[in-house]
Amino acid sequence: MNALNRPLPIRASISALSIESGQAAFRLLAVCIFMLYALVAVFYLPSKPSIPLLVLIGGYFCFAVGWIVVCSHAVLRLKTRLNVSILVDQAAIASAMLIGGEFMAPVLWAPISVSIGCGLVGGIYFAKIASLTGAVLVAAACILSPYWQSVPLLSIGVVLAILVIPWQAALVSEQIARGRRELQRRAQALETASKTDSLTGVLNRVGFEEALTRTSGNRPTNCAVMLLDLDGFKAVNDAAGHNAGDELLRQVARHIRKSLRESDSIARIGGDEFAILVSGLHAAEEAEWIARKVLQAIGALHIPGHPDLRITGSLGICIHSGDGMLSPESLLECADQLMYDAKRAGKNQYRTSFESTLPQMAASDAA
Repeated sequence: MNALNRPLPIRASISALSIESGQAAFRLLAVCIFMLYALVAVFYLPSKPSIPLLVLIGGYFCFAVGWIVVCSHAVLRLKTRLNVSILVDQAAIASAMLIGGEFMAPVLWAPISVSIGCGLVGGIYFAKIASLTGAVLVAAACILSPYWQSVPLLSIGVVLAILVIPWQAALVSEQIARGRRELQRRAQALETASKTDSLTGVLNRVGFEEALTRTSGNRPTNCAVMLLDLDGFKAVNDAAGHNAGDELLRQVARHIRKSLRESDSIARIGGDEFAILVSGLHAAEEAEWIARKVLQAIGALHIPGHPDLRITGSLGICIHSGDGMLSPESLLECADQLMYDAKRAGKNQYRTSFESTLPQMAASDAA
């Protein structure tokens, strides 16, 4: 779908409507001021507005009043409203220049204002369209008007100003928007990097603690925090080297990720220590089932060139139902203690603690 025809998001549409309403109010204020200027000129200024010009001003005033109603009730699509307003505004200004001659000199800024206003409402495309339309119509008025023919350099300057200033503003606006997007992209990249482990690509401790804080803050939340420490990893580093150890850590991270659900989080929080956050549990057995999958996946890994080397994992699982509020630090300390209990019990196994009433809750759900 063409970008110009794609529907605006709701928030963007509301913002555009607000700006458009402001432009409609500004149009009405401007024509009222111009009517006051014409009234003063009739009695006090040597340059008088002609009857056709006064009729044109009156007609444009009626349009300005009616257009406020059109904008406030969104009678037409935004694109249609912009096209109509561009044509009427620029045609009215050019016609006034043709009829009014030097009387229009104080409002030569109007075509530029129309173009910039359309850019604020509809974007750079409409600013350029309004600028081009205004330049063509005003150029035609200058060619046909005896007064503007008498001042050709001024006429050329007016047409160039109508064309160049909005296009330059559009170019600057594009550059600012591009720079803002680039800054946002870099900020997002830096934020992601600050929460990501550079070796494995999973979360680091900072990222995991943030994920855990979000989960533990959503009550009631049934979750499990697991801490995994690799058994035998030092032997791999000693026998196969640190490069092989780094590759093994990457494999561990990938295999753990495959053992988890899409909604779960994994982090490397130490040299060979990983943390896992499993949320949205319906029963305690779900966490233990995931733990068994993780241990099986790790036990199946091979170290190239060293068939005699194997690694296993020791897991501590702290399960929390969300009935009571536990801090992320408490959950991590609980899982850490359970992980060391699993190591002392012989490794390649897990230990579980229920920090609240998740098993009873699961039983009541099943009932």
